[in-house]
This record gives sequence, structure tokens and C-alpha cells, in this order.
Amino acid sequence: MTEEVILANADAARNLGLEYVEIDLGYPSLSDDPWETNERFPHGHRWLTEQIRCMGLKPGLCIAPWTVPRVSEPFRRGWVFKGDDGAPQPMNMDYPGERWGETYCLDPSIPDACAWLKELGRRISQEWGYEYVKLDHLWQILGARRLGVNMTSMQAYRNGLAALRAGVGEKTLLIGSRADRGTYLPAADFLDGMKMREALGPDWASFLAAVDATAARWWLNGRAWWNHSGPLFVHEPLSLDEARTWASYVAVRGEAFMMGGDVPRLPPERLEVVRKALALRAEDARPVGLFAEDALDPSVWRARRGDGEVVLIMNVGLSDRAYSVPLGGRFRVSEEWSGQNLGEVDRIVWTLKPHACAVFLLSVSDR
Repeated sequence: MTEEVILANADAARNLGLEYVEIDLGYPSLSDDPWETNERFPHGHRWLTEQIRCMGLKPGLCIAPWTVPRVSEPFRRGWVFKGDDGAPQPMNMDYPGERWGETYCLDPSIPDACAWLKELGRRISQEWGYEYVKLDHLWQILGARRLGVNMTSMQAYRNGLAALRAGVGEKTLLIGSRADRGTYLPAADFLDGMKMREALGPDWASFLAAVDATAARWWLNGRAWWNHSGPLFVHEPLSLDEARTWASYVAVRGEAFMMGGDVPRLPPERLEVVRKALALRAEDARPVGLFAEDALDPSVWRARRGDGEVVLIMNVGLSDRAYSVPLGGRFRVSEEWSGQNLGEVDRIVWTLKPHACAVFLLSVSDR
């Protein structure tokens, strides 16, 4: 990852109508301040955020706030979790793509560690100019065995999040990531969104993992925060049907729409999938048949969209599947990917090939 790659993706994001560009892997340094930039980003944070802002976009940055390399100030000052022998306890959660070697976990039960986090947040938002910050590896803190004061791991976790929120301010979007192992809801009053799963890649198994992580937590989206199922991939080796299904799932459910991969390399037909999905964004999506016997089947969703509604049907199985979805009234219905007009109906009857989807726009009948 380099400055040039970031700016090329920013230009592609602008052409798609996206709003934010996140600097994720490849930038952290091997210096006393690990979240400064390295030689692959020679102009530094402020220059990069200004370049992104000149494109009409908002810059975002990913950090792993609890991850402490040996060369950093928090390690030298002893602001890390200790083992039973009182020595720093290695966590070995290296930030992906970096060269830090052995790492440790920051201990937010220590007031000076929280002050350091708050100052880091202030620098990211005010000095460097980022308007969006993603916090990676949030669950790491629960692996700690001892704390600097009489405080539970969960209390320390919330201490750290409170310090970061105070540092970045209320106007900066703060997104959690990988806050599994029971750490979702304790973060809700500090965060604007939550990434529910680890980033994987452009394959069908990754999409199924995204569905598994977010479908059962649909009720959090737009209430506690904005759900984030991980980066959206529409790249090969995904088939065109699979790319449409993944993009439709993210769009119709109204969660954070974040692209993954090298966007400038996408062929025109894949870029068109993204544009079409962005135009289909909806809100307040709910699984159809929530209280039925097949309530855990995440294949049918219904959401609000402007003055109408939208229904998403996905076939995540390995064989053709026929669907019959009652609408609870008569609606004018059209399917967006095929362009087919169903006319005025009270039920959607449709058959899907494996890994394909259909998105239906509903408008109230005049009758």
C-alpha cells in the first residue's frame, strides 16, 4: 500500500459517488509513534488527507488502539498489560502488513494510557485531518490477565473508548472493528458503527461469513449504530451473480457501504454493479418471517426506500430455489436487476439460480 494506490482508489471512489476513503494497511511506522506514516507514505498524514479532501471526499484512518509495539512510547512507559510475574505480557497481535514483531496490549486502566489515547485521537482528527476513524482488534483487550488498578477488562475497554471519543470529538465518525467475544454492546455509547467480521476476500465463503455475522444483529443497524459487514467485494473470482448478491445485501439492508480491494482495476460491468447497488440503498431492513419457524433464514429482507419499499431475495444455496413471498397487500412491483415489471400483485413468485438474487421495488397500488 502506498500514497499512489490510496489516491488512485480515492479517484475511483469519487467516480462511484462514495463519500469516504479509508487508509487501512501499510502506513504505520516503526518509530516511537506507531501511527505516524512510514516511507511508503513520505508526505505524511496531513498532505494525504488534504489530497483526498480536494477530490470532494472525506479521509478515514484505521488504527488498532490497543496494539503496542516494543518501540512505542506506551511500551517504554509500561502502559501495557502485565503477566502474573509482573512483566509485560506479549499479545502478538501485529497489525496486518506491518513489521512490528512482538506486540503488547495497552492497559486503559492506567490514567496515563488513557491520556495518551485521548491525545492520539485529537491528533488524528485535528492535526492530521481525518473525519472517520476505524478501531481494529477491539476484542484484544479481553485477553489481558492483570490490570494496572482494581478494574475489570470491560471497564478498561470502556475507559479506552471514552478517551478516544473525547480525543476525536463528536463530529468524527468512530467505527469499531472485530469487537467480538461480548464486546459489541458495551461500546454502543461511544461508536457510530461496528464492523461485525474480519475482512477476508472476494469469494463466496467470505460473503456467507458476512451474512452470518450481521443477519442476526439486524436490529442494531440504525439504532445502536450503523452495522458494517466488512468490505464489499465485487471482484473476480466472484461470479457476476455473486457480486450482485453481495452488493444488494449491503445496499438493501442499509448498512455501511464500504468497498474492498483495488477499485480502479474493476471492469466496467463490476463497477456498474456497485452503481446499481448504491441506487438501491434502503433503510430499516427486517428479515421476512422473523417470528416464523425459518426465522434464521436470512434469504428474504424487506426495507423502506423513499415513499416505497424494497424486497431482497437471495439464494445462498447450491440448487435452484423457488420463492413465494406474500406482501400483505397489493403493490406495483418491478425487479431491478432484470428490469422485469410484475405489474400489480399481492405476492412475489420468483425462482433463483444458486448464489443469485432479485431486488423488487414496491409502490402502493392506486386502487
